[in-house]
Amino acid sequence: MNMNINRCPVVFRTILAVAALACSPVHAQIGAAAVGAPAPNVLLQFVDGNSAELAKWLGQRPVYLKMWATWCAECRAEMPEYRALYDRFGQNVAFFSVNAGFNESLSAVREFNAQYGLEMPAVMDVSGQIGQAFGLKATPLNILIDASGTVVHLAVGTDERVGATLSGFGQTPGAGPSSASTPSLAAEPHVPQVGDPAPAFSITTLTGSEFTLDGEETKQGPTYLLFFTTWCESYMRGEGEGEDPAAADACEKTRRTLDAAFADQGTQPKVIGIASRMWTGPTELAEYRERVRPPYPIALDETNEVFQRYGVRTFPTLITIAGGVIHQRQTGALTEVPQP
Repeated sequence: MNMNINRCPVVFRTILAVAALACSPVHAQIGAAAVGAPAPNVLLQFVDGNSAELAKWLGQRPVYLKMWATWCAECRAEMPEYRALYDRFGQNVAFFSVNAGFNESLSAVREFNAQYGLEMPAVMDVSGQIGQAFGLKATPLNILIDASGTVVHLAVGTDERVGATLSGFGQTPGAGPSSASTPSLAAEPHVPQVGDPAPAFSITTLTGSEFTLDGEETKQGPTYLLFFTTWCESYMRGEGEGEDPAAADACEKTRRTLDAAFADQGTQPKVIGIASRMWTGPTELAEYRERVRPPYPIALDETNEVFQRYGVRTFPTLITIAGGVIHQRQTGALTEVPQP
């Protein structure tokens, strides 16, 4: 498949370029899981309401997980080929269509699967556990696991290596993992709600300073955490052929509301913008700051740890903390800053 990577965010084009080199397995090691290592066990939550552990298939037969988003242009472009690969190899390989669960709804995911005729089991990564386990940084992410349960391919974008690897799997089933080797299930992240203690964290801002949040500091005054992406306002509006202009509007409105509220540095409470690692690296974050000049520090959540600790699956999300607890969680367009 010839991929038009020019319609993707810059960091995505960088990842694809690296993956295309294929000189060494290290080029595919873009996340927590690694090529050559045992696949992590995760909970597959199917869109029909059922669920199962990935361990049910690990060691029994090869597995192909494809992670995608409904608003991702390249994901849509790859779906006909993905469906063709399923038609060709689905008898011997366990295929799973895995929606990344980032700014998604169950109805949109079901509609997408129906639109593209995806007949393989459909999964939605509601908690972000699957993406975290496999180090999701961009979509579409293709994950191939052989019959022994070993990750053999982990890369963004489908190319000839995917078909070649699927062909190489053959028809020999795995021996099945022993009880001693069956991987334990990755922990489901807890999503703190309003009234819960605010999870502590420390993150390095773009300027190199440390932003630390702990219980004592949040008792001294309100703290605002803005979870955002650097590309929402452009890509989601269609400049990169994304398909969610409402999200782009929400991101812009929220940013402008916060900019106006916190423009006076002399009265600014504790505020930080935390950028998702999706399609974003330090360069993209620096370009974002230069472009929009937010009046508060921003940082890149390179490990996705802060997003996971706060259970953020929608951008933009503003979390207000007061008295050491979460005072408010607000997603979508922000028209005024909450006052605890």
